[in-house]
Amino acid sequence: MMEDISPDVVAAVQESWERIKDSSPAWEDDFGDRFLRNIFTKAPLSYKLLFPFGTTPGPAMFESEEFIEAARTTSTLMDMSVSLLECEMDALFGQLLEIGLEHANFPRIQTNHWSMMRDAMLKTLASYSSAHSENSKDLEKVLSAWSLVFDNLSNEMVETIKPMKRKSWDSASTTQGESVSQDSSASSAGWSQNR
Repeated sequence: MMEDISPDVVAAVQESWERIKDSSPAWEDDFGDRFLRNIFTKAPLSYKLLFPFGTTPGPAMFESEEFIEAARTTSTLMDMSVSLLECEMDALFGQLLEIGLEHANFPRIQTNHWSMMRDAMLKTLASYSSAHSENSKDLEKVLSAWSLVFDNLSNEMVETIKPMKRKSWDSASTTQGESVSQDSSASSAGWSQNR
């Protein structure tokens, strides 16, 4: 697992994450809020599938305690993942696999929703461009590193979960025709150019 991940890629991810955390005392609320909103912008039906606040109508959803808690949980999970990335890959994969197994039981989640999550993550990271660098080439390098790590972990998780839980994950369909798949290199380049 993770043969393609070089120490330079790990360093780029970890250093950029530390800069995001240093950018705001309320980074947990801020990062999670941006990330979830980007998911819902890209796939508007996803909040109804995954989150308890999906029943709250309109903009009030983003002010609900459930949304705020989900945003913090998202940031905490990201922080844990980044901290374990370099030296405790078995522990990281175990934690992520447990979360993946829980989500595998959600009836309308498909494997290509992972790429939608990656794209939302890259857009969120690009929105912190001043925390990364003013240089667009540096930002593109950081986003490519994040994309490579995300793709490696998510691919490994999907291949591990699929035979245990979800025969339907072989399907390439998405909920109500939402298009969520995109090449990872194109995604990272696109987000850095359109930030």
